[in-house]
Amino acid sequence: MQNIVVTGGNRGLGYEIAQALSDQQNHIIIACRDVAHGNAVAKNFAGSSEVLELNLCSEQSITSFSEYLAHHYSQIDVLMNNAGIFDNSGQQLPFMGQHFSNVWVTNTLGPYLLTKQLTPLLERAQQPKCVFMSSVVGHHKRLNLQAVTEQGHSEMYGQSKYADLLLTELFSKKQPNWQVLAAHPGYSNTAIFDGRISGWKKQIIRHLTNRLGQSPKKGAQSAILAIKQDLPSGSYIGPKYLNELYGPPRVQHIQNYIHQEDLPLLNQFLNELSK
Repeated sequence: MQNIVVTGGNRGLGYEIAQALSDQQNHIIIACRDVAHGNAVAKNFAGSSEVLELNLCSEQSITSFSEYLAHHYSQIDVLMNNAGIFDNSGQQLPFMGQHFSNVWVTNTLGPYLLTKQLTPLLERAQQPKCVFMSSVVGHHKRLNLQAVTEQGHSEMYGQSKYADLLLTELFSKKQPNWQVLAAHPGYSNTAIFDGRISGWKKQIIRHLTNRLGQSPKKGAQSAILAIKQDLPSGSYIGPKYLNELYGPPRVQHIQNYIHQEDLPLLNQFLNELSK
C-alpha cells in the first residue's frame, strides 16, 4: 500500500486529487488547516485515510506534522505539494528567521521545508515521488528575490509559482532516485481567490471563473497523471490546449519554462535560510 500525502487535500484541487487516488492500494494523508472539514470530506473516500493538521506558514506546524508521520508511518511514497494561496493584501510573516510575504511562505518556503523534513520518509519508499503544484502565471518568469520581502508586490503569486518550478528542478538534481515532478491545473474554477480579493474585482473574477474555468475535477487531472504514471524527473504536466488553460493533461519538461541561471540563485537563497 502506498502512503500519499496531499497538502490542502480537503478542498478544491487537493480534494479531487485525494479522492481520485483513494482506493485499496493507497492510504491518503490529508494535510490541512481545517481538520474538521478534512474529516468530513474524507468520508467520501473509497480507501483508508487520515486527516492531520498542517499550517504551511508555521515552522512549528510543519515540524510537528513531519514528526508525527515519522512516528506513525514507515515510509511516505508520494508527497503532493498542492496547498497554495493567492493574496494581494501584502501580509508579512516570520519564517526561517526572516519576514516574507504570506504567499511566498505558503506556496514556496513551506513546501520546501516540508519536503526537506519528509526526505527521510520518502527515501524509505521503493520509488519516492514528489510533486509541486505550479501555475500558468509562473511560466517564463525571472526570479525576483527582492519581491518576496516587499509588501503587496503584484508579482508575488507568479513568483511563488515560478519558484515551485525551480524547486522541482533543484530537488530532481539533489534526489536522483526520486521522481520529482510539477503539475498545473490550467484555468480551473476553484476558490483560491475567494476571501483574498474584495469588491468589484472579486465579482468580476468570480463571474469569469464560473463561466470559463474548467471544473476542479478536470483541473486535478494533471497532478493525478503525475502521481499515477512513471515519468522522468523534471517532467511538467499541464492542460494541452489554448496556452495550457484547458484540456487533457500532457507531459512536457520544466527546462522549457525556467531560466537555468535562476537555479543557483534560489539554491543559494534557500541554503542561507537553512543555516
